[in-house]
Amino acid sequence: MAKGDAVGDIVTIDAGGTCDIKPSGSVEWIIHNIYYEYDVEMYICDGTDELKFFEDVGYGSLNNLHIHVKADYFIRIKNLDASNPRKIAFDGIVSKE
Repeated sequence: MAKGDAVGDIVTIDAGGTCDIKPSGSVEWIIHNIYYEYDVEMYICDGTDELKFFEDVGYGSLNNLHIHVKADYFIRIKNLDASNPRKIAFDGIVSKE
């Protein structure tokens, strides 16, 4: 991926599980939008510590974000539904190759 390329994915998170939005290696992304279909918590993580920055019930989205993520500073999303897997999606751009 080159600087300026679009990034994004749709991911299924297991019941009660988590998903990380983070690139590999030395690549960096800027996340612009996050979409979710059920209750979620979102954290900024460094692999050791977590800081919750968002919680919502039901479905929704966070739009017009500018969250910079890399391998050691990323977004972790937790599916608060203990019974069912749920989908999340995100999009953004590559800011550093």
